[in-house]
This record gives sequence, structure tokens and C-alpha cells, in this order.
Amino acid sequence: MAVLVYASSAEGKLKKSSFEAVTYGKKAAGILGCSVHAIVLGAADNAGDLGKYGAEKVYQLTDSNLDNFDSQTHANVVAQVAEKIGATLVVCSHDSFGKSLVGRLAVRLDAGV
Repeated sequence: MAVLVYASSAEGKLKKSSFEAVTYGKKAAGILGCSVHAIVLGAADNAGDLGKYGAEKVYQLTDSNLDNFDSQTHANVVAQVAEKIGATLVVCSHDSFGKSLVGRLAVRLDAGV
């Protein structure tokens, strides 16, 4: 059981909203009594900083096909990781990436938003 946080990046750096999402994920994990994991798709030099905000594990996939945001591709990858780790909650930041990703994730994972 885990909380998975999608950490969005642009131009090789994580967005500020990603750190906020991890902080929220850490609080939710505390309530649920589980661990918090973060996933970063594409290049992000500061992905290791997510640990300072509460991420216990950070998965970073650095395939060049993931550097530019594509909601369908990112949703498929995030859903696969969520299923693999048994995530009970997936957190996305309230930015354009998160908003376009969350609907696809809900369908893919047969979950609520």
C-alpha cells in the first residue's frame, strides 16, 4: 500500500507544484498509514530533492520520449507504476499537466477523481 505522487517537470527541472504535491502526499500517507512514492517522467535535475519534501522513494524514467509532456503516454506509465506498487492514492499537482493527466488516470485505474 502506498501513495504515488506524479511530479511534473519542465525544461529539465521539477515544477514548484510538484514539491507541494509531495508534501500533500506525505500527509495523506500518514493518515493512511503507508509510504509515499514519487514518479518523475523525463529529465529533471532536481528529482532527488523530492525526498526533502517527504518522498520515501523516487522513480525517475529518463527516456527522451518522456521529456515532453503527453497526457496519454504519461498516464499509461503512471498507471503501470501505480498498479505495480499497489498505490491506493495517486496525487497530481493542480497545474496544467496534472489536470490533463488525472482524467486519463481515473479511467485507466478505474478510480475516482
